[in-house]
Amino acid sequence: MNKNQETIEKIKTEVKNSLSEKPKIKDNIRFNLKDVKIESAITLKDKVFTDEATKKVLDVLNVKPGFTEYQKSMSEKDWENVAERIKEAKGDIYLYGELRGSDKIDNVFLFNPKKKKADDMTNSMSIIENIESELSQSEVDYSLYNFHYDKEKSIFDIELRNELSEIELINDDPWKIGNKFVFNSVQFAHMPFFERLVCANGMYRTQMGFGSNIGKMTFNNDRIEKTIHKALNKTNDDHFQILEHHANILKNTNISIEEFLAVKRWFNRGERKDVYKDITSKYFIEDPFYKAFGLPISEQSKAWKKTANSGINAYKFLNLLTWIASHPDKSGIVPEDSKELKILAGNFFFKEKFDLQEVAPEREVEYPTFDVAN
Repeated sequence: MNKNQETIEKIKTEVKNSLSEKPKIKDNIRFNLKDVKIESAITLKDKVFTDEATKKVLDVLNVKPGFTEYQKSMSEKDWENVAERIKEAKGDIYLYGELRGSDKIDNVFLFNPKKKKADDMTNSMSIIENIESELSQSEVDYSLYNFHYDKEKSIFDIELRNELSEIELINDDPWKIGNKFVFNSVQFAHMPFFERLVCANGMYRTQMGFGSNIGKMTFNNDRIEKTIHKALNKTNDDHFQILEHHANILKNTNISIEEFLAVKRWFNRGERKDVYKDITSKYFIEDPFYKAFGLPISEQSKAWKKTANSGINAYKFLNLLTWIASHPDKSGIVPEDSKELKILAGNFFFKEKFDLQEVAPEREVEYPTFDVAN
């Protein structure tokens, strides 16, 4: 029996359970820009575009995001003429719409007529079959770390942990490496993930992975199969060296106040401010900075904040971020933000330079004086 057979069977079971209420996956629709109806909302027959998809359609039309607001100040006939002229000016343009449920278009991708590779088999089930096939042949021992299926968007999210990859970055602090695949019929992404075993904290590194969508030349069977093959058959030794290098940097570095505030701003962005006020009030307090510097931190320049030592060790700060992202039941973070925070944590971990590494140490300099300068 193949060492990954149990993992393969678990994936099959998860897929079967996920699709029990939806045997046929239809997650995209191809359409002509001319068929889009532009009113107070943008629609395609019986389907409504979400805010994000609307922004992309308006961008294709080269009009401002708030363009549809002008309808209120125009007659119905004048508005129809304007909308039609704008569409006609763009010519014959085809797009792909990513469906959410049966009545919403959640994302939009340009159709690329220059693509040489066919997309006919680049769909969720063929990608899953490819992952299972590579697992059956891989010499690496994988476990199914996480499986999630978004029924509204028909997006699969599969995480496979390499059980042979344990490494101690710091004494008694072991980590493991794995592969994350997120996909449906219009987009595909692979990225390695890194898990701290002591507390099951995780982070992602998008720059070490691959991502594409149906509008790009790289979205084809060939490229996706090669990506999956490489991901599930490599030993990750190169990742170990990079991890050790960056862990040592974090262990011996404090973060600046600006680096601290940058993450706090992420939690306070838009609607998140009210959602995560418990997190920010507990884990992102600024009183210690005021006490240490005796200054209103908010009034200081960004340059000043980048040179101000927060007193927080970078490795401990990383562990805080990955704990919040990896334990939604305790931290209260929502799933979509959890994924984004894990990517943010990965970017933080792999920073080339932290702010305080760019600050020159204080030295007693004996510089000569000149009579003309007296």
